[in-house]
Amino acid sequence: MRARLSEERGNATVTALGAIAITSAILTALVTLGIVHQGRSLAASAAELSALSAADALAGGGAAGEACAVALEVAEKHGTILESCETQGFEARIAVAVRVHIPLLGAQSLTELARAGPAPAEP
Repeated sequence: MRARLSEERGNATVTALGAIAITSAILTALVTLGIVHQGRSLAASAAELSALSAADALAGGGAAGEACAVALEVAEKHGTILESCETQGFEARIAVAVRVHIPLLGAQSLTELARAGPAPAEP
C-alpha cells in the first residue's frame, strides 16, 4: 500500500495545473470575444452617426468636402478613425475603424461601413 501512494504523489498538482490552464484559455477567449464585440459596436455606431451627419449636411446644401468634414468630426468624437468618405448626390458612404488590443494578437483594426441618404429608387 505504501508503494502505491508514493507512485501517485504529485498527481493532484498536475491535475490542478491542467485545470488552471484550461480555465485560463477559456477566460482569454471570452475576454477576446468581449473586446471584439465592444470594438465592432463602437465602430458601427460611429459609422452610422457619421454617415447620417454627412447625409444631413448634403441635404442641407453642403458640398461633399463639407459633409466629409462633418463625418470626420463625428468619427473623432467617438474615438474612431474615418477611413473613407464618399458622397454621391444626397448619399454618403462612410468607413470607420477602431483600434483594439486583442490578447495574444496585439493591436488590431476593426472596420465598419455605413450608408445614409435617400431610400434607393425601386425598379
